[in-house]
Amino acid sequence: MLTDDFQRLLIGVFAVVLIALVAFGYYCNRKSKSFAGTGRVAEIEAWYLKSVISWIATFAVSLAAIVNYF
Repeated sequence: MLTDDFQRLLIGVFAVVLIALVAFGYYCNRKSKSFAGTGRVAEIEAWYLKSVISWIATFAVSLAAIVNYF
C-alpha cells in the first residue's frame, strides 16, 4: 500500500505526462497540416505519424493510470 502523499505525487506525474503528450500530439498534428500545400509528402507523413504515436501513448498512459488507481 502506498502512502497518500506518494499516490498524489504519482497522479500528478501521470497528469503532467498526459498533458505533455496531448500538447505534443496537437503540435505534431498542426505541424503536419502546415506542410499541406508545399508538396513535402515525407514531412507531412513524418509529423502525422508522430501525432498518431503521441495519441496512442496518451491512451496507453491514461489506461495505465486508470488501472493502477481506480
